[in-house]
Order: sequence, then C-alpha cells, then structure tokens
Amino acid sequence: MIYHYCHERWQYRVLENPVERQQLRSLCQQALGFENHFLTQYKNYILNELPNAEPWLQSYCIKRLSRLIPPNQKVSDIIKTAQAT
Repeated sequence: MIYHYCHERWQYRVLENPVERQQLRSLCQQALGFENHFLTQYKNYILNELPNAEPWLQSYCIKRLSRLIPPNQKVSDIIKTAQAT
C-alpha cells in the first residue's frame, strides 16, 4: 500500500492536497506501529535464543541488539551473562 501511494501515485512528490497529506500521515503512523511491533518481537526472540546459542551466534545477536534496540538493564544483564559463558 505504501509503495502504491508513495511511488506509483504520488511519485515521491511533496503533496499539496491536504487530504493526500493526511493519508500520507496515516500511512507513516501505520508503518511506525508495524516497525515498533516487529522490533519488540525481534528483541524478544533474540533475548530468548541468546543464552543457548553458539558463541559466534551470540556475538552476532549482541551486535544486532546494540544496533537496533536501546539497551535496558534486562538486555545488558543478558548480554553480560552471554559474554561470560
């Protein structure tokens, strides 16, 4: 849907029509909600897999977590535990 509107219909132009601007705002809010949901699910998956993963995979997961998700105490503790093993 975003591709259809932004690329095909609006051709990435700055929109002047107020109705279309509101539609773009709505699409952006939906996309942000999806991204936040995905990142939460991804974080939970990585945190669950991290303790039992192979060392090379633990390293990869720690790098992904540090790039994508602002660390909190729980994430920091899990990372420290994984690095100690």
